[in-house]
Amino acid sequence: MVPETATERAAGRSPRSLSPLFWVGIALAMVSGGIHLWLGAVDAKPPLLAAGVGFLVGIVAVVLNVRRQMVVQLGIPFTAVQILLYGIGHGFLTPAALEYTSVQLADKGTQIALVAVLVVIVRRDGAE
Repeated sequence: MVPETATERAAGRSPRSLSPLFWVGIALAMVSGGIHLWLGAVDAKPPLLAAGVGFLVGIVAVVLNVRRQMVVQLGIPFTAVQILLYGIGHGFLTPAALEYTSVQLADKGTQIALVAVLVVIVRRDGAE
């Protein structure tokens, strides 16, 4: 076995080491995180701000390869719980829950897509 060089170790930390599917996940996380930061600031809701910060921390960790596999795996329940909490908070299929704004539709659609992408990454790449 040949020892890994400093250049090879650094290459794993480079954003260039990410597959296109990771970049799709990053883009989706940026959209949802941005929406949460915006809504949290506009509506003065700390839980939304915290969720937005969580997405940003996850993005930075993945790009810098800081526990990438664990971050991707934790991203699945992190995002899925937000979808579930939104449904609980809005009564799931009550008439009020069906009155979505375009921002809400964009966020929930983005989050559903993000969960799907993260699951594929975990199953296909082992999140490496």
